[in-house]
Amino acid sequence: MRAMKRFLLASLLLFSLPTFAQMFHCPECTGTLHGSVRDVSGKSIPNLYLELWKLGALIEGIVPHTLTDAEGNYRFDHLEPGTYTVYPTDVKTGYDFLAPNFFAFVSGHPFPRARITITRPEAAIDLALPDKPAILEVAAAPTDKSKPIESYTVKLKTNRHFRDSEVTFSRGSREHEHYSIPIPPDTPIEIEINARGFRKWRSSGTYPPGAHSVIEARLVSK
Repeated sequence: MRAMKRFLLASLLLFSLPTFAQMFHCPECTGTLHGSVRDVSGKSIPNLYLELWKLGALIEGIVPHTLTDAEGNYRFDHLEPGTYTVYPTDVKTGYDFLAPNFFAFVSGHPFPRARITITRPEAAIDLALPDKPAILEVAAAPTDKSKPIESYTVKLKTNRHFRDSEVTFSRGSREHEHYSIPIPPDTPIEIEINARGFRKWRSSGTYPPGAHSVIEARLVSK
């Protein structure tokens, strides 16, 4: 799942990965972001891997990360002024999101954000995890092997009405190679795959929490 970030980030509409040293953290900066993480029942989540994201930054490199403590609390220190969000990227728990808008896509509401300023250097974000996502594995290959797919895009859409009710990403094709995507459980999902020179491929489905499903799209050339 971590490897997916490299090819997804170029297609995310709102964000890109920040360079930790230049865009987030500096020894003389006084900004602090802290909070807690709880599940749908209100139970605290210990040892959850979280990543910090500075909104609007044009960036590359490693995203700052931390683990929640035994009480489900976390903290990021020495942050520069800006607007931040926090989201889980934890493979072991099934809450492994590629970016904030994927977290919003699964949770069904906009991701939380907090602003740090010079005069107000401390901010808090308390995360409420949604039901465990379903996992969708997607792969695309041509029906005619003499016409390879150079690249393709995958669009996932729900019937919810808010900004992140759909996500789109691009992928250079490796035939039959699967890529795992967390999706909102018990929610109708429309799936659309597009590739230049091929007919649009569509499907839909509803997947229960924690389900792991595979879609192998066979694309027909135009």
